[in-house]
Amino acid sequence: MSGDRGRLLVVDDDPGLRELLVRYLSDNGYAVAGVGVREVAVDPSNSFVYALVGVGTNAGVFVARIDAETGQLTPVAGSPFASGNVPEGIAVHPTGPYVYVTDSNSDSVFAYAIDSSSGAVTPVAGSPFAAGDYPKSVAVDPTGKFVYVTNKESANVS
Repeated sequence: MSGDRGRLLVVDDDPGLRELLVRYLSDNGYAVAGVGVREVAVDPSNSFVYALVGVGTNAGVFVARIDAETGQLTPVAGSPFASGNVPEGIAVHPTGPYVYVTDSNSDSVFAYAIDSSSGAVTPVAGSPFAAGDYPKSVAVDPTGKFVYVTNKESANVS
């Protein structure tokens, strides 16, 4: 396992298994980004990975730099960045300047500007933006002009 250090590990949300793996990884020198990792996206330059971690006050957007040679992930300063309490879906703009996160707790979409050199994210003015009831996934059209969100409870796309 030592040759795999730095790779993102997504684990089933079984609390017992999660606790066991977090303890094992931490004890063996692995940096554990958080528990409850749900979604992951990579920026178009293949420089950074963005993952949704945690729930409640521990929820956030975990950001890591991708080593182009090895694929190893290195957390960026300040990561994870604050998000809504129940982040569900994540998408990166096709040209890379923004990342979008749905939050089912607040029925909204958070928009963040991406610092192209560090990968760090900062909220866009006016964010979060209203969505339908219980927004789940988010997608950006290939031109980057439109952002679409699936809303579970209102059974629509906004």
